[in-house]
Amino acid sequence: TRWDIIDCSQGSWDLYSANSSHGHVLTTAGVSLNAAQHQTDGYVQYSLERFDLLTTTDVIVTTTDSLPYLHAQKAFMSLPAAKAGRLYATDLFFPASYGIALALLDDLAGICSKVAGA
Repeated sequence: TRWDIIDCSQGSWDLYSANSSHGHVLTTAGVSLNAAQHQTDGYVQYSLERFDLLTTTDVIVTTTDSLPYLHAQKAFMSLPAAKAGRLYATDLFFPASYGIALALLDDLAGICSKVAGA
């Protein structure tokens, strides 16, 4: 299963790598990144026209605040992961402590259960 971690605002979206705090937590737990797999920067910002980078991504994790922006983007909602309902949100995007990292892992476990059941 290929994953990507993103967030979105009104005019752009960010793709997070294993070098971001939350990317590190998820990849250490076994998540395989897709579009960000070779990305060395913690995140790279893209225009809304570049959602095509996620066409082969199976699962997308984002922030709750990003959901309205993503749902408003036809190009995003036409992605296979979005059409299949494999868009998941967490409010624990930037773990700055072990406690938050552990809570993010709990969120990940819940997402994995949903993905496995889909």
